[in-house]
Amino acid sequence: MIIQKSKVKSQKLKPNAGNIRRIGIFGGTFNPIHNGHLLIAEEARVSLKLDKVIFIPSANPPHKEVSDLVSGRHRLKMAGAAIKNNPFFSVSDIELKRGGRSYSIETIKTLKEIYRKGTKFFFIMGADSILEFMTWKNWEDLLKLCNFAVYPRPGYKINLDVLKSRMKKKLLAKSLVKNIIFFQTRVFDVSSTEVREKIKKGESVKYLVPEGVIGYINKSKLYK
Repeated sequence: MIIQKSKVKSQKLKPNAGNIRRIGIFGGTFNPIHNGHLLIAEEARVSLKLDKVIFIPSANPPHKEVSDLVSGRHRLKMAGAAIKNNPFFSVSDIELKRGGRSYSIETIKTLKEIYRKGTKFFFIMGADSILEFMTWKNWEDLLKLCNFAVYPRPGYKINLDVLKSRMKKKLLAKSLVKNIIFFQTRVFDVSSTEVREKIKKGESVKYLVPEGVIGYINKSKLYK
């Protein structure tokens, strides 16, 4: 994934000025954010003609245990450093401020209140997540409020036909499948877990992580 923005000036969301119509929402622990995340966000922006992509570090992800999870403040700063030079990217602390479990339905409802009617939200997620999203809190309401923009993940071969066959009764009966969109992205095989392990071992993460993020990690002595 690609590109960056430092002092996290964009972390506080502002009401839609009227020109932003299609907004991508990219949530995750970002522990740390890496170039794979940025590539996905940029290709989602281009493929789906998004006006903006908002990166939202989670406070406490409800569906997975994360080892070595650094504070939300650090993860927010790293995300800000990562997007510094991309004017189409911004970072929000909406879930960190709310605290507790980071449920996507609560985040989308808050965004709906902030941005005026007519704005379309695209919830960016991997092919692995789309297979389990029906275990999420109020998943039906979430899919009614926004589109799911699904990107490929290594080891997960899935498209709309596969999804229909696996989740036919619940999705098709409610006509929700129309809100699920698949887009293509290059597979940049890097994970935050791999990055953390490399840093622990004193190995280079250059070209896996944006330079600004590497500088912040070194300065703050993270993942050592």
